[in-house]
Amino acid sequence: HGLSAVLRQEVTMGHKILFVDDEPNILDSLKRMLREKQDVWDMTFVSSVQEAEACLEKGPIDVAVLDILMPPGDGLSLLKKIKADPRTRDVEVIMLTGLNAHKMKWHALDCGATDLLNKPILTQDLISRIGSALKAKIAGDELRESQTRLKEQLRRAQKMEIIGVIAAGAIHDLKNIIGGIQGLAQVLEIKLPDFKERSDILDLLNGNTRNAIKITGNILSFSRSHEEKREHHDLD
Repeated sequence: HGLSAVLRQEVTMGHKILFVDDEPNILDSLKRMLREKQDVWDMTFVSSVQEAEACLEKGPIDVAVLDILMPPGDGLSLLKKIKADPRTRDVEVIMLTGLNAHKMKWHALDCGATDLLNKPILTQDLISRIGSALKAKIAGDELRESQTRLKEQLRRAQKMEIIGVIAAGAIHDLKNIIGGIQGLAQVLEIKLPDFKERSDILDLLNGNTRNAIKITGNILSFSRSHEEKREHHDLD
């Protein structure tokens, strides 16, 4: 429900977008297209793979928009590096190209690109594609957080299972001790029949042992991962 609410909202949380293109006129054109988003997205424009790598090192980046050909480097190599690095592999990447080489485009998708845009780019098309990539990033982050929570819950469940095994052994030892106390109470009753304080002492011993048995039973029940049997009762 929380994720759906986030995805329904326009992305207005200052998400970081990195644009990489070796042609200054293309970068200037992208800046003009996205002028209305200056207060919405945190955008960085660089003209080389080296500058892009430096920005990615500083991180975090939500979406990277890369040109495929950027001599002496290239966008595909940068894409592979982004997806190979655990620190940046969750960045959504959109590739820009003016090429008609379908194999290169398919290769970009195989390498982990989220989307492809052909030059010349339409303003609304660019905004929509970036918006979709941001929503995918939000959904992915939410899914990863959920997986982390589930792993932590599993770890705790496994820990409780181990505690249950240890508790079962400890309860067995405690029951032996309680049994010894009960046995001593019986010996006292037999050996000291006329002891005037016998009754009070036996009541005390028996009361304490009953409480101890109850406590050990509660601990054992708590340590076992089973659902309690539920029954209907008439409170009247």
